[in-house]
Amino acid sequence: LRSTASRPCDIDVARVLVYNRELTADERALVSDYLTGRYIRGEIESPADLPGLANWWDAAQLTATAGAKHNTLADNIGGKHFVSPSGAGDGFDAAWPTVRLDASGNRYLQFTGSHVMFAGAPADWAKLHNATDKTIAVVYRVPSSASTLTPILDSVEGDTTGNVGIGFYHDAASDAQRIQWRVGAASATPVLSHDSRNYGSRPGLWHVALLAYESTVPSSEENFHLWLDNERYVGTDQGTTPSASNPPGSLALGALADASAYGTVDIGEVIVYDRKLGEPGEAQVLCEHLAAKWNTAHVALAAGNGLANTLNDSTPHRGFPGLLRTPGGVWLCAYRRAPNHGSSAGECVMVTSSDAIRWSAERVIYSDTANYDWRGTNFLGQISTGRIFIGMKLSTTSSGLLPYTASVLYSDDNGGTWQGPVFVSKVTDPWHQGIFAGGLQYDEGVNSIVELSDGTLLLHFMALVNSAVFPHIVQCKSFDGGDTWTEPVPIYYGRQPGLGDFPVDERIQEPVVVRFADGELLMAIRADTANERIYFVRDVTGTGDNWSPSQPTVNDRIDGWGNPRMIVDENERLWLFYRSTSELPVYSYSDDRGDTWSAAQPLTNLSTGGTTTIAAYGSMSYAFPARDENGDIFVAFGLEAGSDSDIFVRRWGR
Repeated sequence: LRSTASRPCDIDVARVLVYNRELTADERALVSDYLTGRYIRGEIESPADLPGLANWWDAAQLTATAGAKHNTLADNIGGKHFVSPSGAGDGFDAAWPTVRLDASGNRYLQFTGSHVMFAGAPADWAKLHNATDKTIAVVYRVPSSASTLTPILDSVEGDTTGNVGIGFYHDAASDAQRIQWRVGAASATPVLSHDSRNYGSRPGLWHVALLAYESTVPSSEENFHLWLDNERYVGTDQGTTPSASNPPGSLALGALADASAYGTVDIGEVIVYDRKLGEPGEAQVLCEHLAAKWNTAHVALAAGNGLANTLNDSTPHRGFPGLLRTPGGVWLCAYRRAPNHGSSAGECVMVTSSDAIRWSAERVIYSDTANYDWRGTNFLGQISTGRIFIGMKLSTTSSGLLPYTASVLYSDDNGGTWQGPVFVSKVTDPWHQGIFAGGLQYDEGVNSIVELSDGTLLLHFMALVNSAVFPHIVQCKSFDGGDTWTEPVPIYYGRQPGLGDFPVDERIQEPVVVRFADGELLMAIRADTANERIYFVRDVTGTGDNWSPSQPTVNDRIDGWGNPRMIVDENERLWLFYRSTSELPVYSYSDDRGDTWSAAQPLTNLSTGGTTTIAAYGSMSYAFPARDENGDIFVAFGLEAGSDSDIFVRRWGR
């Protein structure tokens, strides 16, 4: 009972039960209850709730005073405690890590480049690299000052060619910031040698790295299954048979097993099971448990099935998400759901969550598929009165783009009920009627609503006039909390004879505005004809009436493509999430209010490209950031693979 090359089958089989008689209804219920409890778990309270736990080291259970040196991390299950060697004289604790407290109040162990712990004897750790089933999970955090090679867990002494054993490392060389799993067999070709993609392991955040090995699968298939923060990516062996020999030394934490190199790393937990955890069920449940405990950079599946190119319902396209945390502590994620990306039967759907880890069932909040295709979410945000807005637009049922449909839905009860749409682009507007011959071809959904200090709301969207190449950025205002809106006024013209505000022919769209603490406004504008750029303009007066420069130049832009989204953190670092020119979901940041930007880095390990072969979501990646009441940033993003697209939410941190 398994998959073969001639009969492929992408399922996991946990147990098959055969009885030699018909079971009674009560007996069937007992079997069902047993199997449900055994294999289908909504959540766990401890790693011990999952069968097969062999070793469990948890620094959160330490009782030592924060700031104290400490030499022991107990194994709660297997009795193979991690212990630091003691030196002589005053340097007796030189190799001991320090107990620290994180923001959640959890104790952890801090290794700062000269500390190490060892557990057990070599014979105890052959199970981590031999051909037996296993799952290894590590909760770790590295600082931005992490060394080029940061050993986290090691028995192979960093040498897969000369030794058997296992190694788990963080690689900061050339700012790669990725993790590496290595399994050696004392041969030129290791059993496993695999990296996450560059910047898959951001410094300063807690992460959960998980490796599972299934011995019954032949080497022509996937023996190794790897996760990083609940994102599974492909990790195949190299064709070398795992060795049953013992590693050269004990299992080391925070250094290579021969102590030839040390790491700068924080350790939360290390967990070992003597079997491969079921996926996505058990592996996901473990990642969720650790994410809730350690506030890791967890990636939650908010909607869809999370499997690229796997279609299992009638509406597999879920895209263009918005994200919001309400004052009541509920996360809202709104997005477009349709039979496919090009379908003309889109509707607005919402899911909710209390922790951004586990999400509710879908709820349709706007649908008129008999007459219109709902195109969004262009914006999701809340103003000081508590009113929540969703920016949107409508298309025809034949996917024809319509004028005068830029509009908003709004809720006055934290997303419980919704009103609208309220159309802000009206056929009677004098600007639309008179300034351009031929009138308005179509407009784009409302992309941005920002509240000024006096309660005035500024609303922005794109309007396309006369030509499919030269749209314009327009602005409306509301002085009554969004009940009514002024007529749209153009603030930037696309390249139009006598009106063009941009240095080359640009299709400008998707304006997004953020407001800094002193009132200054910054707007990002997508421009992608014939090049792919993001322009930045600002209004230092904070009124929306004085945008500058009046004619942006090449100095006001960066390379980038779709759907730029900005958010300001508590330290006024400006984060920009966008779709790169190679269609990857990426981010950059600025510490000077958008004058200069960091190099783009990937948002997720689940998209194609980068340094590794990853579960392929290849296109149409859109992201939307939001902050919680503690100032932490979360990012919703949609990833698409063919006709299949899913919605994810990542805890981004600060």
